[in-house]
Amino acid sequence: MGADDRVGADLVVIAEGAASVLVRKAGLKADLEPREVSVGVKEVVELPAETIQERFGLGEKDGAAYVFAGEASMGLRGGGFLYTNKASVSLGLVVSSEDLARKKVEIADLQTKFRMHPAVQRLVKGGRSRNTAPTWCPSSGRG
Repeated sequence: MGADDRVGADLVVIAEGAASVLVRKAGLKADLEPREVSVGVKEVVELPAETIQERFGLGEKDGAAYVFAGEASMGLRGGGFLYTNKASVSLGLVVSSEDLARKKVEIADLQTKFRMHPAVQRLVKGGRSRNTAPTWCPSSGRG
């Protein structure tokens, strides 16, 4: 397709997330302000299914989910989460980008402190961190 070619459609679904470059360039949405965006990070820690079931007191088809506030985000607006999968545990944070900038805190450092907290560490100890993925999250309803 050339630069002047156009494609028509009755409906277009764009799933770009909070950054949404295409939607902004089309003039359909204004740039988000720092106060309107939170930064999220999720880490997946691999553990044997049997270990997860034992630590969380779960049956074979059960799961568990926890939310954390206060200490998890060093008092910044936001909080932490942890949930089980069959052979891994996902844990992470969603924190105000404005607060991170004001306090000069990196989300990766905050995630490390969260993972090392005794309440979290007892649930994931011995596991292997498979991946960590940051993301933006609209936090004002404007996403």
